[in-house]
Amino acid sequence: MPRVNKSTAKKDYPEHGIAKGDVYYHWTPFRSAKRYSKEYPRPSVVEPNGTRSAYLALQESLSDALEGAETMEDLRSAVESAASEAQAVSEELHEKAANIEDGFGHATERSDEFEGQADEVDAWASDLEGLSLDDFDIDDLEEGQDVDEETESAFEAAKTEVEEALAGAPEI
Repeated sequence: MPRVNKSTAKKDYPEHGIAKGDVYYHWTPFRSAKRYSKEYPRPSVVEPNGTRSAYLALQESLSDALEGAETMEDLRSAVESAASEAQAVSEELHEKAANIEDGFGHATERSDEFEGQADEVDAWASDLEGLSLDDFDIDDLEEGQDVDEETESAFEAAKTEVEEALAGAPEI
């Protein structure tokens, strides 16, 4: 990944919304144009590899969804979305490996590496799909009924389970 630098603008960069005197961040991916941002960029933005960038973006979106989750349905939809995106990344890695093998006519070290990464991501997606998120939803309570400690602890336990699964995401 390219290094992200912090600078103070000595001139305006209107196409990036940066005015003279503003603090901004910039980085230059290999053989690409310089990129600018007023906020520190996320790893998925800085990563030049498309597959890895998509994988990092799905982890970031799951993390963001966890922070904003207020109901069990929010957790379920975030996990389902992340699992389907992880399956797409896994398929892309399998395709990369197959393309290398087709080009060389045999398996190579790099194609084996892609296959291994695809298998790890696929296993992680299966782990996400296999999470046991309770069917109870805070929104299902009758009007005027209080949320008891057991319900809140079940929601927090489910949230912790998703956080642990996110922490166990493989590196690609």
